[in-house]
Amino acid sequence: MLDHGHYVPLLKAKDGEFNALRELPSHAGITPLIEIMPSGTVALSKRLRLGISKTARSWGADDRFFLDLVHVSTEPDLSINGTPVHPASHSFDLARTAGIKAVPVIATSRSSAFLTAIRDVAATDGRGVCIRLVTEDLRDVTALPGRLDTLLGAVGLPRGKSDLILDFRSSEGVEPAEVARVYGIGIARIPGLAEWRSLTVASAAFPASLAAPMDRGWNQRRRSDWQGWVRLITGTTKPSRLPSYGDYGISHPGLPPTGRAVTLAQLRYTCDDDFLIYKGFDVLDHIDGYDQFHAICDAMIHHAEYRTPAFSWGDRQIQIKATTTGDGGSSSTWRGFGLSHHFAMVSHQIASLP
Repeated sequence: MLDHGHYVPLLKAKDGEFNALRELPSHAGITPLIEIMPSGTVALSKRLRLGISKTARSWGADDRFFLDLVHVSTEPDLSINGTPVHPASHSFDLARTAGIKAVPVIATSRSSAFLTAIRDVAATDGRGVCIRLVTEDLRDVTALPGRLDTLLGAVGLPRGKSDLILDFRSSEGVEPAEVARVYGIGIARIPGLAEWRSLTVASAAFPASLAAPMDRGWNQRRRSDWQGWVRLITGTTKPSRLPSYGDYGISHPGLPPTGRAVTLAQLRYTCDDDFLIYKGFDVLDHIDGYDQFHAICDAMIHHAEYRTPAFSWGDRQIQIKATTTGDGGSSSTWRGFGLSHHFAMVSHQIASLP
């Protein structure tokens, strides 16, 4: 059972995230939520197959994880061997074949067809479900208990077989005391608080963009989500149930922009209370292109906040890139290094709490 010593990162199913997951030295104390991304120009069936196969390679078969299909939940049925199949049903068929322990994520906004598919999945796999509530759900105090009961009824499960994530989305620029207060209010509104299989609060303090007013070179942004959670569980007025810590890693909750986006050479490095962000130049406009990353990594290993190569896989790779020439990597490479370090930092901080 997840408790307040556990970590639940909310991740998009992208290569950088998968790289960081694959290199975790241990899965103890961490249960990721993985969002399959919208199909875009890739056929939905292929996107689902790739997402599940990459999850299987990076997370493995031994430990459960939360699989969120929010971005494909309204897609039309797929034709599998000539038979119409809901995308959710197909996704969990793929997960079953891959031998991975996926727990379906549901929400009050999901369609009846989606929930019917998940009811069958839950009955087949026996892993329960994870309910992901957002701020709008928590605002209507009188309606919330009924909506939760309706949701559980639709999938045929009790609270005791359901994990609960309160997702407050962005907490960028919000004072930690206010983050803690909002977390506490949300928790207090949950009916039957002790009955749920687990409870997690999550938000993201990472900025939505590295554009102005962020400068070239080093920038710092407060980890108000982390600081707020610490205030919540260590303060003098604690909630009656202490939640696990969740975040969006080193990302903003929103989907990445569509079309041609500017690719800035960059490094995102998590410190005790802040994010340290190195903002480089557009790789298509700068003479060094992607190879700017070598100089960025050299600046990182000489920064006072750099840990050691032994701290995480990402820290080792940063040192390697700082001291070698050749391929500077890509945006996925850089995200994987930073997220690997972030995983290690959060796990270390949670384990160090009194």
